[in-house]
Amino acid sequence: MVAKAARAGIPVVVSKAAPLSTGVLLSKMAGMTLVAFVRKPNLYVYSGEERVV
Repeated sequence: MVAKAARAGIPVVVSKAAPLSTGVLLSKMAGMTLVAFVRKPNLYVYSGEERVV
């Protein structure tokens, strides 16, 4: 899913599920923001922390 978003030029990917390690690596290499385990009140930012306020 991260690879498809990167090819489409989408800068932010948010998921309720856990990311694969390859997805985390790809998101870092592509300069994307990857957020996962999004459930109230928590979320985990795996890459692109500077975009999350």
